[in-house]
Formats: sequence, C-alpha cells, structure tokens
Amino acid sequence: MGFEDKIKRKKLRGFLGKIPEEWEKEWKGMPEWNQGDFAPFKSVIVHLRDQEALDSLSKFTGQRIMPKTRFVWYPRVEILHQGVVVEERGKRRFGEDDES
Repeated sequence: MGFEDKIKRKKLRGFLGKIPEEWEKEWKGMPEWNQGDFAPFKSVIVHLRDQEALDSLSKFTGQRIMPKTRFVWYPRVEILHQGVVVEERGKRRFGEDDES
C-alpha cells in the first residue's frame, strides 16, 4: 500500500467509518491467538566467585549451567520452539492450548 493509498483510506474513513485492513479480510473465521505473558516475575544478576560456586548453583537449581548459558528459569520450565513455555513442575503455565 503506497502513501497515496493511505491518505485515500484515511479520508474515506471519515465518511464510511472503519475500513478493514487487508489482513482483516483474510482473518475472518480464523481462531483467536493468545500470545501469553512470557515475562519473568523478576530477573537478577548473580556473580559467581569460581567453578565451585557455579557447580553449587547448578546443583541447587537442578539445571545444567554450561559456559555459554546466559540465563536459567527457576523453578525450571520446559521451553519449546517459538518461546512457548509448556510446563513448570507439572502444571501448565504458558502456551495453554486446551482446558486440560
């Protein structure tokens, strides 16, 4: 859609009310999509003195922390493709597709 088309749509909107966007025409009848809230409650930076401290933290959280690990979730969550979080210790948290 070019600049002139946008101006025409804006003028028409004043006369006709809401004009559906191109994607809205194609979206009719499609299921609703809920992205979910993937933001953590709180993030903290932890400085570790040595490898022993890293190993201790890894054991405490029950998660393998490798040299390239940038973050971990606590408690541990399963993260699938596209950032969908499925389970947190046996209960559904994000990405809920069904009512089970």
